[in-house]
Amino acid sequence: MNSNSAYLPLQAILCAPTFDFPEFSCLLDLELRIPWFNLSSVINLLRKCPMLQVFKICNDWKRSIVPTDYSSSWTTPSRVPDCLVSRLTKIEFIRYEGSKDELALIGYILKTGLVLQTVTVHLDWLYPVKSKNKKKYNITAELCAIPRGSNMFLIEIKD
Repeated sequence: MNSNSAYLPLQAILCAPTFDFPEFSCLLDLELRIPWFNLSSVINLLRKCPMLQVFKICNDWKRSIVPTDYSSSWTTPSRVPDCLVSRLTKIEFIRYEGSKDELALIGYILKTGLVLQTVTVHLDWLYPVKSKNKKKYNITAELCAIPRGSNMFLIEIKD
């Protein structure tokens, strides 16, 4: 590990509903691999990245051990992270499954991301071929129905 990288034990952090992330004032590009979603923690992390331009989030379901006391209840924050309002131009979501929590997160980013240019959603999980096209259509319809903060971005859905 070099001096420009750090290891964060995200499973422990995402279990903590009030974890206070440090300020990442110069961070422009963030790749976040998480085993499950604690939406409040993800939004709190975005709040600490005011200059963030590229956000890549990966549903790391292969290592997913969701705690038994995990609750996905979430309320929309009263304050939008600065990066969503003025800096974030690209979001990439890898292994998107269309769960309630994933849809809430991407919906929040689409609604509040005022300068978004590209939203890429990768549906690279394994479904039987017969149901894959229907699932892709349903996810695409859900994402396209979300109100947007920016009217100048492209949504890409990839297999």
